[in-house]
Amino acid sequence: MKKALTLFTLAITCAMTMAQERQLDDGTLKMYILDAYDGHQEPIEHGEDGNEIIVPRKPTAREIAKKYDVSDERMARVLEEMIRERLPLLTNKKTGGYGSPMFVLGGLMGCLEVFQSTNTLALLKECAVSINRYVRYHAIKSYVAIAGTEAMPSLLKVLEAKHFQTEQGDFYKLLEESVADLTEKKRNDDAEKLLIFMLNMAQREEDGISALRLDSVLCASIKYYATSVQRAQLVQRFDNDESWAIGRRDHVKSELEKIPVNERTDLSKRFKLMEQPEEKGEN
Repeated sequence: MKKALTLFTLAITCAMTMAQERQLDDGTLKMYILDAYDGHQEPIEHGEDGNEIIVPRKPTAREIAKKYDVSDERMARVLEEMIRERLPLLTNKKTGGYGSPMFVLGGLMGCLEVFQSTNTLALLKECAVSINRYVRYHAIKSYVAIAGTEAMPSLLKVLEAKHFQTEQGDFYKLLEESVADLTEKKRNDDAEKLLIFMLNMAQREEDGISALRLDSVLCASIKYYATSVQRAQLVQRFDNDESWAIGRRDHVKSELEKIPVNERTDLSKRFKLMEQPEEKGEN
């Protein structure tokens, strides 16, 4: 009797969950997801008296799924549909500000990292070579979160073929973390491929802030980079607008000027880059 009652309770619970999911149709769910994404930040407004008012943060996609008992599989499917509906936007190189269509598109791809489904990998791989670097970053980040860092080398091979001139600054941090993970897994050959990709980007990264982030990652990851030919090339493209960036650029230039040009290490002639620096940190 007790066992029968337990099974009955379980059946009722499952039925209620399915009913709740059916009540929230896909169209409404998409609306909630978009509204949630627009509310990730906590904007400050001003009341009539001029005092600042913190606007309550709207629920995230994960919180919506929990509230309405929507399965991860369904959330991933709905997110994929929302992204595919917006694929024509991928012809736009500029991301725009917070809440812009491209910003939202990248955010939707980021949500796929939360609702991990291998069914979305084909879409993410397609978007990983978008001409928009913000979208590329989120597509690759979610792809690797689902497929594992072992998938990064094959993604970079496709990316390298596109010969993009710039990447999102956070992308280089993701590569640094992937190198560390692959090294821990004794996959040094794969880690080496990531380092070579970043070294190639050092010769063409056009964005000043991204160049600074790349320089920091390479200093922490590759021995002799701090005194290399490649660093001397990259420092020329450091950001010239922000005072802290200008200070960083001037510091690196002064350090490099102490080394005669013919004594700088050309890392393109090194067969292996996996020798770790003796000390990490800025140089």
